[in-house]
Formats: sequence, C-alpha cells, structure tokens
Amino acid sequence: MSNLSELVKKYTWVEPLARELVWCVSVVDGKSAGDVISVFGGDRSAAEGVMTVRQAEDVVQRTSAEFGEFFLCQVFQRGSHVIVLENNGYSGSIPELARRVSANGGKYFSYFRNVNGDSSLVQARDGKVVAYFDPMLVDDGPHSGDVYPDWALGVRFEPGSARATSFALMEQQTGLEFDPVWFDLELPTYRIPDPYAMLKDVEGVDLP
Repeated sequence: MSNLSELVKKYTWVEPLARELVWCVSVVDGKSAGDVISVFGGDRSAAEGVMTVRQAEDVVQRTSAEFGEFFLCQVFQRGSHVIVLENNGYSGSIPELARRVSANGGKYFSYFRNVNGDSSLVQARDGKVVAYFDPMLVDDGPHSGDVYPDWALGVRFEPGSARATSFALMEQQTGLEFDPVWFDLELPTYRIPDPYAMLKDVEGVDLP
C-alpha cells in the first residue's frame, strides 16, 4: 500500500472540488448495498432513480420544504466496498449509524465536511467506533469526546491539503481507491431521512 505522502499527492483533485461540494463520503466493507441503505433509513427496493450527486442535491433543494426534511444519497458497490455519497447530507458522520452499519463483522470509514468547514473522520469496526475526530482541529490536541487512533498520530492536516489528506487516510484504512469520476456518474439514488429524526428515541447517537 502506498505511503501517506504519495496518497495525498494522488488526491490533490479533492481540494478545488471542496469549494463546490459539501459531502459525506462513507465506505463500508463486509455488508451488502441493501443492508447499508436500510441502516441509513432508505428503502432498498425503492430507488429514486439514477442521478449524480449534483442532480440529487438540486432535487432536494427544489422539492423539500426545509433543510433536513429528507436527503438523497448515492449508494453503489465496487468490489467488496459499498460507497455512500451524500451531497449536503451528514448521516454518515453520526457515530450511532457507524456502529449499526459495522455491526456483526463490518468495517466502516467516513469523511464529512460542511460549508462552514466543520469536518470529521469516523471509523468503526464490528459495531464499535474506533476513530472519531475533526481533522482540522488535531493540531490543538485531543478534544473531549474524541477517539484518536494510532494511524492518525503524527499526521499533519496542512492548509491546502487537509481534505486530500483525509481522502488519503480513507484509502489507507479501507483499501478503496476513490475515483473522482464517481461525483459525476449517474448512480442509484435513495431517499433517506434526517438521521436525528430517525434516531430521536436513541440515546447517545452523537457519542462515540
């Protein structure tokens, strides 16, 4: 597997794209696409059609009454990996969903960033969150509630390459080489609820 500095160079395309898209990208291993859709609150038998991430966000903007009424996400499989793309969504950043998706032998990794620059890396294995932190704040030291893994020790999230570094870590931890063309492909698209509404009766959804 390539070392991290080589991977960061490979993902330089992420930095300019980050000015256009707000995303949560999740990678799951050991589960079917249908299982992942169900955990995210979607109906595996009722796709909304095929869309790009930009088209899906346009549909949400035009048809939802307010932000959070519902989200659309792309779910597809490459080899053993299931990938979930959320444009302006955040379900994949919720620790409780990471636990549920990875339960019973699964592996999970997500990278989230919003329009305000808030971000997170979440990793779970077999129903347990093993990494949970904001890569943009690691220079300040561990924060309350962080789960900081050994693989992140010494990693520098430099201005201008922090997003590329996050994608590089995603490949390093999952073995999935993320292809930028996926953001432009028409992919199976599913309607999912606001995760906080779906999990409103569950305690500690945000706690790792």
